[in-house]
Amino acid sequence: MPTVFNGVGWTTLAIPWAQLAGMLVLAVVVGVLAALWPSSRAARLPVLDAVASD
Repeated sequence: MPTVFNGVGWTTLAIPWAQLAGMLVLAVVVGVLAALWPSSRAARLPVLDAVASD
């Protein structure tokens, strides 16, 4: 990578680990929160009604 970006002026690759970890944690929290409503609704649905097709 350094040889590719050397012509542009970038000599070091800096990865913001703290921001990357923060975004990962935020994505996990949002994913779990988004799954709570459909999963609780599906848990209340009887199994035979869930597998029956219209």
